[in-house]
Amino acid sequence: GLTLDLSRPSAGADRRWQEIRELARSAGRKASARIGRLAAEGQWLDDTDARLARAIRKTPGIYLAFRSAAGAADGVELTSKPRLLNASRSGGDARAVVLAPLPVFVEESSGVGDLAVADASPGMLLRTRVLTPGEKRWLPSLALLLAVKKSIGHTQSIRIDGEQLTFGSYRLPFDAGGGLLPGFSVPAGEGEAFPLLSADDVIAGRLAWHQLRNKVVLIGTPEQKLWPTPVGMLGEREVLAQTIAAIVDGYYFGLYPRAGWIQLAAIAAIALLLVLFVGRLPLWLASSLTVLLALLLAVVDSWLLLARHLWLPLATPLLLLVSGFFLLLAFRLFADLQRRTQVDTAHIRRDLGLLHQQGGNLDKALTVFRHLPADGESLELMYSLGKEFERKRRFHQAVSAYEWIVARDAGFRDAITRRDKARHLEAAGMTGSGSTAGQLLIEGMDHKPTLGRYEIEKMIGKGAMGEVYLGRDPSIDRVVAIKTLALADEFAPDELEEVRSRFFHEAAAAGRLNHTNIVTIYDVGEEHDLAFMAMEYIDGFSLDEHCEPERLLPMERVIAYIAQTAEALDYAHREGIVHRDVKPANLMVERRKDIVKITDFGIARITSHSRTKTGMLLGTPSYMSPEQAMGHKVDHRADIFSLGTTLYALLTGDKPFSGDSLASLFYQIINAPHPDIRKLNPQVSDTLKRIIDKALQKDPDKRYQSAAAFARALKRLKPAAG
Repeated sequence: GLTLDLSRPSAGADRRWQEIRELARSAGRKASARIGRLAAEGQWLDDTDARLARAIRKTPGIYLAFRSAAGAADGVELTSKPRLLNASRSGGDARAVVLAPLPVFVEESSGVGDLAVADASPGMLLRTRVLTPGEKRWLPSLALLLAVKKSIGHTQSIRIDGEQLTFGSYRLPFDAGGGLLPGFSVPAGEGEAFPLLSADDVIAGRLAWHQLRNKVVLIGTPEQKLWPTPVGMLGEREVLAQTIAAIVDGYYFGLYPRAGWIQLAAIAAIALLLVLFVGRLPLWLASSLTVLLALLLAVVDSWLLLARHLWLPLATPLLLLVSGFFLLLAFRLFADLQRRTQVDTAHIRRDLGLLHQQGGNLDKALTVFRHLPADGESLELMYSLGKEFERKRRFHQAVSAYEWIVARDAGFRDAITRRDKARHLEAAGMTGSGSTAGQLLIEGMDHKPTLGRYEIEKMIGKGAMGEVYLGRDPSIDRVVAIKTLALADEFAPDELEEVRSRFFHEAAAAGRLNHTNIVTIYDVGEEHDLAFMAMEYIDGFSLDEHCEPERLLPMERVIAYIAQTAEALDYAHREGIVHRDVKPANLMVERRKDIVKITDFGIARITSHSRTKTGMLLGTPSYMSPEQAMGHKVDHRADIFSLGTTLYALLTGDKPFSGDSLASLFYQIINAPHPDIRKLNPQVSDTLKRIIDKALQKDPDKRYQSAAAFARALKRLKPAAG
């Protein structure tokens, strides 16, 4: 195998030898003949191309090399020698011959083969070329020609059948690019796999010719190592030698039958496995399955290579398996992290929403719950919030809560039924305002409404500033009376803030009072459209029920109740609080203890912060003091007048002042004396009459100056009354 570049002619010295011949003609005949022979011999010796062509002709078995390149613009047309049988091809990129030996050498040689042993590759060289794709036919490689010559003694019967080369009894597989997977020979000891000889040693006779007999000899110039291979860095001729040895010894690897289809099937199966199983199985099981499958692919591939010399391209499926597993692992870890973050966020939102709900901020709770995932716990929370909105008579928000549930799980409990019912109540205007301001218990509701934390049981009456309900504090299971006022509906917008302030002043004032005969205030608040006050519930009756002649109470009981009331009012007056609306309806008798309790400090004022408007009507007209009727600033003595009026009514069944109109009533209170009580109730003693007359003095300075003095006067009456 001659791997020298024989594509260019050598630079001869024909002109100089011709000059020597011309000089020889001018010499003598004998000298001229001698010089001419020497010139002809020198010219022949100097023509190295001719000498090399003659040497090739005289030595059978000399094979020359040409070089090919992919995509060369100007290829050199070369008639293959020898011509391969059935070597026609179609499709694919062809390589052009760019460095071909001179025709004089080709004619004398046994064959010409491609010296390009492999395609340029950034990785390790595993594939060498035995065929080169030409424009219309396959061209042989130098390695193929030398290996066939060594194996069967000639190169005239090389045949291409499909994806196999046949020569003699040999079958040599090749791939679509004309490549072969050779088995590389490992060097013995520290030497080379194949002996490297010097031409000087051969020419000088230091190496016997018979040592090269029946050997494949590659002749070329020294070269640097160029290719990384499984056995180290090898030069071009060494890679050529490895390929020749692999073909001759049968030490190569064939492509497994239908390897392409098997590779595609393996890729599809692994992709399906990754998506359906590895991405869903527990991490330990997915990891074990991936490791086992990777080992199986590696073992099968290794067994085919080592035991059967067959190559099945499983590297791509194996790479897909490993890389796909790690990608899915990263995705799962990221998804798990994101899922844990979402779970933690959902827990935080649930806790935050519950805090808002427990604190009464239902709108904020609804906003928070809207961002929860649609799991069972979230649906339960939103369902509970919807019911809470119903209890608060906020049916529009209840509809929103149930709509959120239905959009995620239409079959959750009775969400659809509750949504439709809340929508109906909303359309009916049942919002606790307008004409239904006092109706917390709405027909059609299947659960008790609430105000704040209190559950509403039933309506038990009306107060000066709103309705009164029987309620229950579920946290301590305490029964309470709840007074309500629909501020926005009962008062004009310009009065709303003042009324609201007065309402809470009432609570602040009453909350400071701690007396046996004064109803205890537990809580105060405002929810949606209602202000409310939770107070002690009195199981008894109002003295207003006994202000009719046929239903009068015994005189001694009336005096005892009024005395208790006077003492309680004196306590409130000393605390700086004036009731301003003392009347029988605001005096409740507790049946079990038979004591009176003052309720509804509805117009109570903290006198140190009082800003009374001139002409503003705050009390009940029939029991109002003259200074109240005139719109003057009042003090504690106004309550003494009202209490005297109450005593008068309880003893006679009639009010001391009356009129056909409000103006007439006010005139009577301010100017007219009250009727003699004894004419209406002869049982009233003169002393009691004087006590009542003093309490009903028009001039506050002439009344009792304290409620305590009024109480003492009544207590002194008790024995006489009995």
